[in-house]
Amino acid sequence: MLKPAPAAKQPGSWLGVYVSGRNAMISNVLPNTPAARAGLRASDLVLAVGGHSIQTSTELIAMISALKPGTAVELKVVRRSSRRTPLAIRVVVEAKPGPSEMLRRRFLGEPAQDFDLPQVDGGVVSLRDLRGEVVVVEVFASWCQVCKSTFQTLSELSDRGAVVLAISSEDRAKLERYVRKTPPPFPVLEDFMGRVQRRFDARQVPLVLVIDREGIIRHIGVGGSIEELDRAFEATKRALLATTRA
Repeated sequence: MLKPAPAAKQPGSWLGVYVSGRNAMISNVLPNTPAARAGLRASDLVLAVGGHSIQTSTELIAMISALKPGTAVELKVVRRSSRRTPLAIRVVVEAKPGPSEMLRRRFLGEPAQDFDLPQVDGGVVSLRDLRGEVVVVEVFASWCQVCKSTFQTLSELSDRGAVVLAISSEDRAKLERYVRKTPPPFPVLEDFMGRVQRRFDARQVPLVLVIDREGIIRHIGVGGSIEELDRAFEATKRALLATTRA
C-alpha cells in the first residue's frame, strides 16, 4: 500500500542490499554501497552479524541499522559457490540514504521500462509512443494533499513543453470521481494493481520521474518538498533544452 512520504529523520546505517523472504538472503546488491564494496553478492545468505547469529531478514536489518555509520562489522555468509562453507566478509556500514536518494542510486541514468495504461477519460497512453518527448510522471493518490500541490508545479512543466502524466493504482470509479471534482490539466492513468508503480519501486507518494527524449530517467524522487520539486523542475528544463538543441 502506498504511504505519504515521511518527514526527514535521522537515518540508521545500511548495507545497500535488498533481502527476500523470511531468511536473511540477499536478493539484490545496489551499486556503490557498502555491500558492493565488500563483495557481497545476490543469493548470499547472512548467518551472523558481528558474531551474533541471525535467522531472519528483520534481524539483519535491525542489527545493521543499530550500528553507527562508519562501523566495520564482520558478516558470516554462505555462498552457493563456496559449497556451503561460511565466509567471513568485513563491511563498513554507512548512513542510510533517504528514500529519494535510494531511488536515484537505483534508477538514475537507466532506461524507463515501457508501459501502456488506460486513461481515465478514455484511450490508452503508451510510454513507447512518447519517445522523443520529455515525459514527467507523477505517481499519486486521490487522498494525498501534497500531490495536489505538486500538480500545480507539473502543470508549469506541461506549459514549457513536457508531456505530464499522473498515475494511480486506485480503482477506476474513485479516479473518475477525482477527475470530475479536481481535474488536473494532464492525463490521469489507471495503473491496475500497481504493476507499473512497482517497476519504479513507488512505495510513497508523490513520486516524480523525469524521462528524457531517449527514454532515460533523469530524475526520480519522493515527496513534495521544495528541494525535490526544484530537482524535478531543473531536470525537466535540462531535458527540454537538450531536445531543443538536437
